Amino acid sequence: MSQNTDRTWIDNYFSLKFGLDANEDTQKKADDLKSQEFKNIGHLYRYRNLKEIERLTENDKNGISPLIYLSQPFDFNDPFDTWIPVIIKRKEHPTRKYCVSKLQEFLIQPNITAISQWEECLNDCIDTLNIEDWAEWIQSYLDVENKYLPLDTDIMRKKGIINLVNGMSKIMQLHQEFCHNAQKSYGIVCFSEIPDSILMWSHYSENHKGICFEYDINAFSKMSHLDIVKDGLFPVRYQNDLSDLADLHMKYFNEELTKKQESSMVIKTSISKALVWSYEREWRLIIHLTDNVLNDDRLKSLIPCGVYLGAKISPNDEKVVTEIALKYNMRIFKMRMADEKYELIADRIP
Repeated sequence: MSQNTDRTWIDNYFSLKFGLDANEDTQKKADDLKSQEFKNIGHLYRYRNLKEIERLTENDKNGISPLIYLSQPFDFNDPFDTWIPVIIKRKEHPTRKYCVSKLQEFLIQPNITAISQWEECLNDCIDTLNIEDWAEWIQSYLDVENKYLPLDTDIMRKKGIINLVNGMSKIMQLHQEFCHNAQKSYGIVCFSEIPDSILMWSHYSENHKGICFEYDINAFSKMSHLDIVKDGLFPVRYQNDLSDLADLHMKYFNEELTKKQESSMVIKTSISKALVWSYEREWRLIIHLTDNVLNDDRLKSLIPCGVYLGAKISPNDEKVVTEIALKYNMRIFKMRMADEKYELIADRIP
């Protein structure tokens, strides 16, 4: 099945939409670029397993049209998916300032450091913040501690190290809490540009026994009074370098972001994946959820324009899905293995 494989525009889109210097003008250009590329795609696809066939059947019995479910990142199979990089090792991150302040509090005590050395001690502590390398900074921190602690104060020295560890642990805890709160506030639905990926049929459609829904791009604009295509549907970018994500999160720790900036940061994180997943050519529908969201609030009506039956689908599931698809005027295809190539072929069922 021939598909446009050029996704180089996505890097430009990310720069315009989510760059550190992004503004209303660049974001407008990004939205226009995405809109045009989205039109060129024509359709998006969603691979589904046997449980989806059961839900489809149950909903049909109850007179409910096909639905999509907004998942939370906690449910994804890739631990890096929507992961916010840990950036405490960066020189400018507040972790170091926090730990150094605790070191100062620990050392600037009459029973620890002579009062005549307090100014020198404070300056030595502050000087450690100029060190770029993480390992060198740790060593410098310990060197300052050892300089001002008497040699026979092993207990005190251990307390200083504990302060350092506790300081980093506190920042890590704040980081994890931020990640969790950011992730739980959004619901995500994953789509692909292609319906004939052998790997995705294997991973997401229960070893080719499931189905794959086809959605016309025009269906998304009918989902809500909001501009879903502009504000909720995004291409996934694949790369192994996380430095630009870390830059964005660094900005979060150093500045008071607006709600829009914070939303952009979460979305950029949610549509960035490792290069190994690039074969999926994914798009994501991302919708902000209200507090205390219920499961029913995660269900959205989106009727497919077509359905692809897996090459190994059971006769009963094929019959059930076909009957439901005909009710909604869906195009129906059956996947089969090519004779002399490692590829899947979609045959239209009249």
